[in-house]
Amino acid sequence: MGLGSGQSRATPEFSLLRGRATLTPRTYGLIRQLGAEGAVLLKNDGILPLQKTGLGHVAVIGPNAAEARVMGGGSAQIAAHYKVSPLEGIRDALSNANSIHYAAACRNNRLINVFSGEMRVEYFKGRDFAGPAMAIETANKGEFFWFELPSSELDPSNFSARMTASYIPAESGEHVFGMTNAGLARLYVNGKLVVNGYDGWSRGDNYFGTANVEQRQAIHLEAGQRYQMIVEYCSPATSEEGINLTAVRFGVEKPLGEADMLDAVAKAENADVVLLFVGRDGEWDTEGLDLPDMRLPGRQEELIESVAAVNANVVVVLQTGGPIEMPWIGKVRAVLQMWYPGQELGHAVADVLFGDVEPGGRLPQTFPKRLSDNCAMVGDPKVYPGKDGHVRYAEGVFVGYRHHDTRGIEPLFPFGFGLGYTRFSWGEAKASTTRMSAEGVTVTIDVTNVGERTGSELVQLYVRPIDSTIERPEKELRAFAKLRLAPGETGTASLVVRPRDLSYFDEGTKAFRAAAGRYELVAAANAADIRSTVTIELADEWIGETGDRSI
Repeated sequence: MGLGSGQSRATPEFSLLRGRATLTPRTYGLIRQLGAEGAVLLKNDGILPLQKTGLGHVAVIGPNAAEARVMGGGSAQIAAHYKVSPLEGIRDALSNANSIHYAAACRNNRLINVFSGEMRVEYFKGRDFAGPAMAIETANKGEFFWFELPSSELDPSNFSARMTASYIPAESGEHVFGMTNAGLARLYVNGKLVVNGYDGWSRGDNYFGTANVEQRQAIHLEAGQRYQMIVEYCSPATSEEGINLTAVRFGVEKPLGEADMLDAVAKAENADVVLLFVGRDGEWDTEGLDLPDMRLPGRQEELIESVAAVNANVVVVLQTGGPIEMPWIGKVRAVLQMWYPGQELGHAVADVLFGDVEPGGRLPQTFPKRLSDNCAMVGDPKVYPGKDGHVRYAEGVFVGYRHHDTRGIEPLFPFGFGLGYTRFSWGEAKASTTRMSAEGVTVTIDVTNVGERTGSELVQLYVRPIDSTIERPEKELRAFAKLRLAPGETGTASLVVRPRDLSYFDEGTKAFRAAAGRYELVAAANAADIRSTVTIELADEWIGETGDRSI
């Protein structure tokens, strides 16, 4: 069977469409809870959580508002049972007393929106669509990634397929058709060749570098008219570098222009609060492809600036798989990083925005201020982006917060950072002993919730070598504990550090080693927010087993 949408032997994106698991309220409740607990509140000047009562007009704006970006690309994709967009989640959360105004404003997808709709798929022997079809299927999505074919008589290295579907545009105007293919393909609309992925084909950046750059063509379509769309695909004739993938992806969309941007700004101007959903999608945040930069794609930065210029109450909700530059951050009141939290995205983000749930996440990576602050940006193409198919990793252990701390580079947001909706008071870190033994040292820190809401605090414990004779990171995370506390409640984080946690990997002896001497144990709320320290001593050098490279 082919790997089109609706088929069973597909990539992870399609693999659950048959024999799907049964959802229960407990299951989707857990998905919703995890989405909120993973959300990281990066900025909040007091606007969040929003009060549902008193909100007259709410503007829900941006390319990720009505689209449910629930997962990353490539192997991160599965077939979700359903997907809740932020717009849907906000509508579910608010009453009829609240007036919600939506505008997409601009697009941020890397590839043209994939075609969605029923289609007929015919498979033929050979690459010329000759003879009777060896198999006929139906599919409902214009993306095919064939690992197996629907007939044993078909040769994966020598077959062709014809996909036939109808497209009825909702609006008149220019529409853009796009296609990328590992193999050769042509896309026809009403019998006319529109996208040519056959003549002049060359390798590009899709499907792990085995497909061409997406080919696009704009044509005028009339609303309500039925257009026949046919894609003819044939498998690649030769294999390059041992890779011989057979895949095609095609779609159509109506571009958004200046009128759409102006409409969004007008709706923002008249709103009590603007919820601005921006970021990327799984076609950007995917395996086998480097991002071109750390900026929001398309006109999204322009959108944020324009909306912030007409409304002082702007909350930016980000969906990205990693850090971005934020030149606009001083012009908005709050920034919430939602990542790609699964199919309950819309409900989870509404829970956080309206205070039904606390944003419980902390950054698992450093957010640099700019791309040039990254440890790989050293001006050597052999280090980044690579040269002649090879990359040299020159940063050693100085990645992430180790790089920023040791090199004295201030991040936009440090590793482990995250705000909540309450406040905490920390006591001093206390060590069970000041001399390290095989059993380790236990560090305890009392934390009290001094705010008015239940919330969680993350206590992080770093190790800092004192007077090290070799170059080591300024400090390294070795333990952490998350405390969930009611108002007025005190909890104790208990963290254990053992000799191995003081060590570094010695390439000469191929073993972990911890030199005798003094070490600081650093209690911190994040890599840049140190609360207290204790000093311990390791009397004798500790050496791990040779060949042990585990972390």
